[in-house]
Amino acid sequence: MRSKREGGTKRKIIETAILLFSEKSYNRVSTRDIANVVGIRPASLYSHFESKDDILEHIYKLYEEKIKNVLPDMNNLLTLARTTHPHELLKRAQFFFDPADQELMDRIILIASAESRTDERSAAFIDRNLIGNQGMITRTLLKRMLELGRIEPLDVDAFVTIVTNLCYSTAIRNFGKNPVGFYEWVRANDFLNELVRPTGA
Repeated sequence: MRSKREGGTKRKIIETAILLFSEKSYNRVSTRDIANVVGIRPASLYSHFESKDDILEHIYKLYEEKIKNVLPDMNNLLTLARTTHPHELLKRAQFFFDPADQELMDRIILIASAESRTDERSAAFIDRNLIGNQGMITRTLLKRMLELGRIEPLDVDAFVTIVTNLCYSTAIRNFGKNPVGFYEWVRANDFLNELVRPTGA
């Protein structure tokens, strides 16, 4: 029972830190602030984490654990590239977090984005998880479809830049006055996919 309770406290610390870091910024939140919101003594926080920096590291690890569960199977997509309509293939390549996780994951992107200006680890996190994953998937599929003659020539790098910018800006915008709804996001991606022209269309 004790280990389960400790695990719950650790998770609560992480989730509280995500909330505070995303609303006030990493530099304006202390470990005491986090402990007070969680309802534990500041000294107790250090039985779970070595420092505020360690908490941030665990926040980024949480995102990376979650994203592994939603990334599409690239081998399957590459096999489908021979027979599946290009627009349908690109649609299948889209990935989404569980709705219960989405807000937390968006907040992590917000934190990493703010910190990326001064923190190399945060900048690398953005490049790897937001830009890297989506960019790699889209670039790989487009190049494969070009090799197979399934789509007309296009500027792959420019298309990937547009797609990854949409991912990035959507995550940031979701904490403004005009958040992007799930169906708006899907429609925006479908619109971009229409720019990819199948051969013979």
